[in-house]
Amino acid sequence: MGIFDFFKKKPVKDNRYNIDDATPPVIKSETTSSDLFKRDLSGLEAYFKEMTNMERIFNQLTGAIRNGYSVRQYLKKANLLNDKEIRSIAAKGFNDVSSFLIDMLVLNENPELRKDYNACIEAVKILDKNN
Repeated sequence: MGIFDFFKKKPVKDNRYNIDDATPPVIKSETTSSDLFKRDLSGLEAYFKEMTNMERIFNQLTGAIRNGYSVRQYLKKANLLNDKEIRSIAAKGFNDVSSFLIDMLVLNENPELRKDYNACIEAVKILDKNN
């Protein structure tokens, strides 16, 4: 079960992981190549629309840890440890996702979301250590 599977089980009106304001999920920068994402579920969804491979990898990781794999086992099985450039890209992606998750945890603490956050942090540490 990935993060979106978890959240889809919630009632439609459940906004515990969204900031209730008029800010759009993503603000496109006209002067730099960096977009600004809202620090909630809507921002994470917008991030994943742009980074579809990171969404797939994150969902695979969360599914793997819920099925008894360690973070290291998943990273190895997914071939994310073999190449320095891939490790660096994956570490940045997991770091980005973890920053959304920690902000969402501030909005509403949840043990499953905390597990996903901890897995992302562990993945970053493993990937950075192997660089």
